Amino acid sequence: KAIGSGGGANRGTALIGSRVYPRGMPRSEELRVRAGDIQLAGVLTLPAAPPPADRRGRYPNALLLSSWLPRDRGGHYDRTGHPTWFGPAPTAPGLLERLGDALAERGVATLRCDARGCGASEGVWETADLFTRIDDARDQLAAMRSHGALDLRRVGIIGHGAGATHA
Repeated sequence: KAIGSGGGANRGTALIGSRVYPRGMPRSEELRVRAGDIQLAGVLTLPAAPPPADRRGRYPNALLLSSWLPRDRGGHYDRTGHPTWFGPAPTAPGLLERLGDALAERGVATLRCDARGCGASEGVWETADLFTRIDDARDQLAAMRSHGALDLRRVGIIGHGAGATHA
């Protein structure tokens, strides 16, 4: 039986009796989401632990939306489609990637997509207005609803910056 979890240097571990074991790694599935006449590229992060039995074996889930500037699914500025817009890439995972992993450790699945025209998504970021971005978020929710591992009754939307407006 787990009697605590490691923090600090032991982050990502579980203390069972007097032994420290690594926690399971979240699983990731690459997804393509139809958004109008284009496809958005994204990743669905599923918890390593099995889904709760009380919810017919389905995970609670959340859609993670990035802020207004062109960003990839991890939350970093898009240096693929817009290489001259931003400085050197950071080495640490982006905010949305860290949030998705933290939620997966707590049993919540998440979907993160590259914004329209960013990363591996199709389209043109510069021509996507507020309502297009809201439609993209709606299409991402529809893709989540069609995934058999996700609980349709326990869905959340988490937005960072302008992503909160889209939520």
